[in-house]
Amino acid sequence: MKKMHSLKSVSEVCEQFDVTMEQVEGLVTYAKLQFECGNYSLSAELIKHYRGMMDKDSERVMTSKSVACIWGSIASLLLNREFEDAADNIATLNEFLENAKMGKREVLLQRTWLTHWTMFAIFKSENVPTKALDIFLHEKSLSIISISCPHIFRYVSACLILHQKRLRLALKETVWIIQLEQGAYSDPITRFLVALYMDLDFDLAQQELQECRKVCKADFFLAHHWEDFEENARLLIFETYCRIHQCINIDMIATRLAMTPAEAELWIVKLIQNAKLDARIDSEKSRVVMSKAPPSVYHQVIEKTKNLSFRSTMLLSNLEKRENEKKGLLF
Repeated sequence: MKKMHSLKSVSEVCEQFDVTMEQVEGLVTYAKLQFECGNYSLSAELIKHYRGMMDKDSERVMTSKSVACIWGSIASLLLNREFEDAADNIATLNEFLENAKMGKREVLLQRTWLTHWTMFAIFKSENVPTKALDIFLHEKSLSIISISCPHIFRYVSACLILHQKRLRLALKETVWIIQLEQGAYSDPITRFLVALYMDLDFDLAQQELQECRKVCKADFFLAHHWEDFEENARLLIFETYCRIHQCINIDMIATRLAMTPAEAELWIVKLIQNAKLDARIDSEKSRVVMSKAPPSVYHQVIEKTKNLSFRSTMLLSNLEKRENEKKGLLF
């Protein structure tokens, strides 16, 4: 293996080890056989070595067999639960499909399947690979989902909820796309986000969250994510409500979050501590008081400019009034 890595081309490998090109190509057939026998780690290793040898020829054109080998690597790694390596191969295939010289229909089909396979790396791993998440939520992937598999918007929405801290910047823009696609696909998870961010309808959001429980617990990808899903969904409701209210009644927020007042108070205390929110609990009045953040320098300048403009207008008005009074005295 060490010697093979030092060689510069496949032809040099064949010459050095006295093997034919047909025998090298046989690695792929053997890898497929091992895959069908369930030896996923061995099939992944064999394809890795084959691709390593093929990549030595920098001028070699990517063939359908090369693409099939990347698919083989992704399948083997996903089934062997090596999600980080699978995400690297997903990124490689995604990059190839960006500039692939093949028909639009074929590219659409390949990217549609890649979107489905990427969900295994996202929802079945303990530590979600960043590459897989970025590719899954990229605008081009969202376009593919819109065209050929709108049902995947359920999992796009689930990603936005489960990874809301990481995806905060893209959240509203993606929810806007989900709202536009409601005619093609809608379920409690997508409707929850639309109700919360587009309509600011907290009652409807709460109703949809209750329906989300049934959906998640019956879903292959989301079943074991329900607890995190519910916790993050509640956090989104609370944060959104806090943006538009300064004082929040704990009994009311308990109703919104489907909790008892005691559970809600404890949950809010932990949230304030963990998220370092600028808020305090007023136990006597049973409410949460949000402290107003000091305005930014930009907003301070805007406000001062408004005041200057108002003062200038008033000064001009007074001068005109006095001028008119003088004219009245003269005549």
